[in-house]
Amino acid sequence: MRILSIGDSWSAGVWDIVDGKHTPVNIGYQKILQKYATVDNFWAFSNKESIINFEKYYKEYDIVLFFVTDPLRDLSSSLKHYQFAMDGIKTPRDLNFAHKILLNSTYQYLKDYKNVYLIGGCQSLVSLPNENILISSVSSLVTNQKYKQHDLWDSGWGGCIDFDTAHKSLVNYIWEIRKQQELMETKFKKYFNPDGYHPNKYSNNILGNEIVKKLKLK
Repeated sequence: MRILSIGDSWSAGVWDIVDGKHTPVNIGYQKILQKYATVDNFWAFSNKESIINFEKYYKEYDIVLFFVTDPLRDLSSSLKHYQFAMDGIKTPRDLNFAHKILLNSTYQYLKDYKNVYLIGGCQSLVSLPNENILISSVSSLVTNQKYKQHDLWDSGWGGCIDFDTAHKSLVNYIWEIRKQQELMETKFKKYFNPDGYHPNKYSNNILGNEIVKKLKLK
């Protein structure tokens, strides 16, 4: 059996800060899957980039695990993350509308493929229909549902919004999102250290065993 793991950096396993840069240091959950299958991983910054990788390779595999990332990353250019893309977002409604459209686009594209399973990494999938979703939120899974992941995750786009022209409600909204992310780094460091965001080795073991259980690998 061959498994293709694809998606955002959460698909790559365990990360750490090495010489000031985020660096994958352990394949994590993939090691558990390797007991049952050959596993390859391709990771990218955005869902649209991951779909390009998916289109190239999925026919060669029996199972595809697609880790869904923050859909607002799809607004990025190839030269600069979120370049010009956030200019039209002035209110929480604008932000949520763009987020919903982009997330649904990725979901609709992938949902009819057989043996393609979605995993909520940087992006929670709780709001989506259950079809083809293997794990709605890795963060919730590894914390035994103690961490309730916000539907939006500021993966960098917050710093690209023009707060001088944005409505005050948007500034407050982004601040609340960031406070929840800080909560993950402090209260849930057991699960997400050492870099504070990606699941650590402990959590990757939980993730790997859950994937084996859900896919009934033998």
